Amino acid sequence: MVLNIGMFSRARGSKGYDVLSDIELVDLVISGNEDAFAEIVKRHLRSITALAYRTLYSQADAEDVAQSVLIKLWQKPKTWDPNKASLSTWLYRVTLNACYDSSRVRSRRSQLEHGHSSNVTKSDVSEDISNQQESELKNEALQQAIKRLPGTQRDAINLAVFVGLPQTQVASILGVSVKAVESLLMRAKKSLKQAVANNSGRNL
Repeated sequence: MVLNIGMFSRARGSKGYDVLSDIELVDLVISGNEDAFAEIVKRHLRSITALAYRTLYSQADAEDVAQSVLIKLWQKPKTWDPNKASLSTWLYRVTLNACYDSSRVRSRRSQLEHGHSSNVTKSDVSEDISNQQESELKNEALQQAIKRLPGTQRDAINLAVFVGLPQTQVASILGVSVKAVESLLMRAKKSLKQAVANNSGRNL
């Protein structure tokens, strides 16, 4: 079948699938049950798309990544081992890996088109910054600062702060200890606070 995630993300009527566990749903997906897969999409599409967006900062790319992750689950549901991780943890992990692959492709394409400079550039500001624009500038500075964080710090911040996962699940996704996650978050927040402060000082 040609998979249409948009179709599956829309409600298809209550058939009792909403009360099933992820394990039960995937068991049904293994046998080709589309309604069970639709329930999985409804449960997890938004959260993995949000993580992909926080990693790639492109809605279109985030949606492509989320779709590729769910297609992988539909085509190879046995790839997920419920004895090793929850379905959501596995989906987040696969999503991050897909984002890394997408970033490498975009980076190579950008280098071919614009040379090999890796410097982060800011959009030109064509109008004077008003009071209303100051918050947008700070938000942009924060996003740029997050992009420049080391990979594990960026992933920890995105998972714990923006996706809102508990540190225990973040640790499972990243394959590190909870203490390591706490350290990653502490260092990331310190770097982000300094970066935003420096940006604000330059724009006074």
